Amino acid sequence: MPTKNNIHRSGFESLTGYLEAVCHFLRKFSNTWQDTCHELAEQALLELESEEILHPEMVEIMDQLAYQRWHKGNAEEALKILDLSDSYREKNGFLQKQSWGIMTRSVILWNKGEYLKAMEAIRIGLSKIKTTGEPQGILRWVMGVMYYDMKEYDLSIENYRRTLNECEWDEYLEFNCYAYTCIGLGCALKGKGEFSEASSYFIRALNKARENELWMEESRVLYEIGILESEMGKFESARNYLSESLSIRENNNNTFSSISNLLALGELSQKEGRLDDALLHYSKALLSAKDVSSAPKIELCHRKLSDLFKMKGDFQNALKHLELSNEISIQLKQELDSDKFKEARKIIL
Repeated sequence: MPTKNNIHRSGFESLTGYLEAVCHFLRKFSNTWQDTCHELAEQALLELESEEILHPEMVEIMDQLAYQRWHKGNAEEALKILDLSDSYREKNGFLQKQSWGIMTRSVILWNKGEYLKAMEAIRIGLSKIKTTGEPQGILRWVMGVMYYDMKEYDLSIENYRRTLNECEWDEYLEFNCYAYTCIGLGCALKGKGEFSEASSYFIRALNKARENELWMEESRVLYEIGILESEMGKFESARNYLSESLSIRENNNNTFSSISNLLALGELSQKEGRLDDALLHYSKALLSAKDVSSAPKIELCHRKLSDLFKMKGDFQNALKHLELSNEISIQLKQELDSDKFKEARKIIL
């Protein structure tokens, strides 16, 4: 099997062989060696610039490049790459292996608070891959995320379990998505109050993440364990887990996920009466949320700041942040309550 150090055009007799090796590497290690995957994708696309014939692997590599650009904090750039990839697909009939790009687009839109566009991306995506027979596992994982965020835990669990079933025979999905799916199941089960089973899934996720060197999954499960510890009043332990998770995320420039850690550490400081520390965490979280243009995160930061300022007796700032929170919250709720969103969701179900 090729390694991250020996995939170069000169090492392959044919361009097709080179592109297939690149795609194999990107599919398997997109969540492990992200800088290498980003470099490989860019390198492969440069090789293709001089080709007169378009290769079907090109659009898959573009989707993977978009995924890596998103994880580097460039969501808008990632969406532009996905638009270009979709355009090439439609013009040239490259209909295979679309799920990774669909997943990336829908998650970016969902995190931005563009819920209707995200749900439409999933609806259209499922329709496309059903015609080609492509597995649905990665898209079912996205739906698990969406339903969890809407607190519809049974539907979330159903979709996560469908992904977990596909992990049994899809090596790429098993490597990249098994741990995340276990985390999702743990969170949804915790939402239903089934803490023992939730904990077992978190442990499975942590073991898999460390076995495969999946820093994103490891940081996420450490975060979830930290939240559990905090809920049980074990504040020192919670702080250690949340700080370890934050360190991993910051070392890998994962700004979006770091926001959750900062908010959790702020809540923890607030519970302990360390209000100035809480203010520092919440303020940093708000700046990061604005950097990644995530309306749901921005709304949550304003809400937390409003509660904190109220606790400090600073009612002017409390009111300011409450008004900002309410303004965004109303916009997000209108989108979720729209007839178009409900119709798109109904079709998926």
